Amino acid sequence: MNKTAIKNFAIWARRKLISDITYKAGMLGITEASIAQPMQQSTKDLQFFDIGTKDYVEISGAEIQQHFRC
Repeated sequence: MNKTAIKNFAIWARRKLISDITYKAGMLGITEASIAQPMQQSTKDLQFFDIGTKDYVEISGAEIQQHFRC
């Protein structure tokens, strides 16, 4: 069994997972420095965030609950 290949895959997978989660959190306005607050036009069921991109980010449903657990 090639343990080096398994070890290299595990390291790659961990880095990829951290990168993907960091990206997704950033798209929701969650960074190491702060958590973005919903914009004024947000409702209870649909929230908008200005994260500095051309379009606003929208979240709804379970994503709203996940955003406020941070």
